Amino acid sequence: MDPSRLRLDGLVGDRDLQVYGSALGGPDGEMIVSYEPIEWVRRPAPLEGVKGGFGFYMIGESMSPAFEPGDMILCHPSRPPYAGQDVLVIRRIAGGQAALVKRLVRMDANGLRLRQFNPPCDFEVPREDVVSLHLVVGKYSRR
Repeated sequence: MDPSRLRLDGLVGDRDLQVYGSALGGPDGEMIVSYEPIEWVRRPAPLEGVKGGFGFYMIGESMSPAFEPGDMILCHPSRPPYAGQDVLVIRRIAGGQAALVKRLVRMDANGLRLRQFNPPCDFEVPREDVVSLHLVVGKYSRR
């Protein structure tokens, strides 16, 4: 094996993965995600070679136990998500944009049907409110 390709704990390359901070934005578990990175970390294997891959810190408990406050969520910016996968949705709200981490139940021409775990509920986000949709490919637990 080429020693330059050796992987340690699933981390590859330099500290080139941008990580964004989050702030609680609303009662529905919405987050405001900063657009300036707060730190740079070593790239995890699921994002190796992925242009624009990023991480951010989870806040709120709407997706507990799958994602807990303080977990670093890893996102692939261009791989299309499918029903049953976890996603980061950037949506329009009055006065700006907010982010949601939820389970994708369905996606169609009308919008998204999303599921949260705590408290359990499904809800719709109309297509015109969706700014972007990113597949969650992993996490680093806060512990």
